[in-house]
Amino acid sequence: MSSPDRNLPAHFPAWARQLAELYFSATTATFILHGNVADPVPLGGSGWGTLSEFLAGQLFGRWDLVLGYDLGRGLRPLGGADVERQRAMVALLNRRLGDLTRLPKDPVNTLAALDKLVLDLLTDPPGDRPSVALVID
Repeated sequence: MSSPDRNLPAHFPAWARQLAELYFSATTATFILHGNVADPVPLGGSGWGTLSEFLAGQLFGRWDLVLGYDLGRGLRPLGGADVERQRAMVALLNRRLGDLTRLPKDPVNTLAALDKLVLDLLTDPPGDRPSVALVID
């Protein structure tokens, strides 16, 4: 990671550095994290948190839209501690999918909504497409 843009914070775990290197090398853009995914992860100056918090706030902290999905909570934006970022994500999702609170939580309907979102985003001009990450618990 010789490029200054790719300098990662010292608190990033080795697996996160490897994931970032693979992403920056443009060899892959899909990752499956497994194993001790319930373990606390360093969040830098703010202590420790969950894997989802790390991914949303640290690894994908500059991305336009980070979505989280689990059966209990359904589809939701993961804006981390940044309230304005969270609001922007909610506004984007409401424009594209309608009222998030009305979306069913079951996998079939959620995958259909995600499919619609991806197809919708692909019709945007390339320079206007938001960067999107999906975290499935």
